[in-house]
Amino acid sequence: MIRRSPFPAVIALVTSLSVGCGSRQPNAPFQPTPEEAEWDTHHRSELAGDVPSAVAGYGSMCRQTPPYVRACYDEARLLFESGDARTGRERAATFIASHADDALAPTMAKELADSYANADEPVAGIEALGKLADETKGRDAADSIIMEKARLEHGAGRVDDEIATLARIVDGMDRWSSQLWDDAIWRLIELRGERGEKDEERKLLQRLLSTEESSWILGSYTSPYNDEALLRLGRLELERGAFDAATAPLLELASRDTSRLKDDGLYLAAEARVAAGKRNDACRLLARLLKDMPDANRTRDARALRKRLGCGD
Repeated sequence: MIRRSPFPAVIALVTSLSVGCGSRQPNAPFQPTPEEAEWDTHHRSELAGDVPSAVAGYGSMCRQTPPYVRACYDEARLLFESGDARTGRERAATFIASHADDALAPTMAKELADSYANADEPVAGIEALGKLADETKGRDAADSIIMEKARLEHGAGRVDDEIATLARIVDGMDRWSSQLWDDAIWRLIELRGERGEKDEERKLLQRLLSTEESSWILGSYTSPYNDEALLRLGRLELERGAFDAATAPLLELASRDTSRLKDDGLYLAAEARVAAGKRNDACRLLARLLKDMPDANRTRDARALRKRLGCGD
């Protein structure tokens, strides 16, 4: 039997367009710009192990007018890799301040912070990154610089400073102006929890969860931390005896079919119902867990709790 395409008109249109566009003509050979050709020369020197020539070449391109931005990055990078941390830091700071909107600026901020961390000079690094954060305020790399400063403060045990630094992102930016907002608020949540500051932790969890926004096209704009945040909030409410308040986030977590924490949400929601004196509700939730997720981690706990409650079959 001859199989006919369900889209003959579309295929004919695509064929005619491809012929009309000259698809059968050989592609023109790639012609690099003079700047690209020069950069390639210095990059070959680097690959050949001639680091001084490569550094000098990258530096020359960086200081021409206008500068070849990729060469500025590569000069600082190669200085770090070759062990010249002092000059590398100078070039890195200049690159970040001058090209804070470049896609490589966040990477350079990390390399700069690493140079101080690896040399066990966190205080000097904190000062350098703090200066850069002020200089680049409102530009693309600003949040990355702030996060690297917080990372150095964490390594130095300066928790109060780390909290204040992270707050510059959480309170001064939002999820739509900073790709690191979720990471910053989650780190703040962890810090508040580690310090036993439950009220602050709860407020931050609620704030993170309030940013969730559905999208018909992409599915959702849910933070990667939202499932863990729902579980953490439910546990906090359980700890303080707010059993009804605990149930809502835990059942929300249990409703998320793709969540790896779904069984935890359902089981803890059952515990919350038990604590609230609502045994029948708890039995129904446990039966749901055993039916829908028979291989889940919480299955054994669910069976034990049902037996203790005398839920029956």
